[in-house]
Amino acid sequence: MGLFDFLKKKKNVAPDQYIAEPMKPGDAVEPVPPDSPFGHLNFKDLLHGCITAFGTSLFGGLILLIGNVVKGEAAFSSISLTNIALLGVAAAIAYLNKKLFTNSENKFGKKEPK
Repeated sequence: MGLFDFLKKKKNVAPDQYIAEPMKPGDAVEPVPPDSPFGHLNFKDLLHGCITAFGTSLFGGLILLIGNVVKGEAAFSSISLTNIALLGVAAAIAYLNKKLFTNSENKFGKKEPK
């Protein structure tokens, strides 16, 4: 079953128009692969944590840069670069903690279902 198999052509409809049909009881549904279990992290979680940290640092740095330029100060200083790095580390830790304490059904703070 493909991602867009629910879109089917109807008779008497232009070929470029598709109508979604609702699912009926008993229709086969492909299971969604579970996230990592409660208390565990996988490589995907670590990768997303790194992306979150990089994105947060990037946007935090841009906001700091714009603020410093508007004030007429130096674009970056050692203090501002330290703050940008700490912002990224804090974002990564927050994301990984969220993933660590969420079970495979995406419920926060709940044990794995049996």
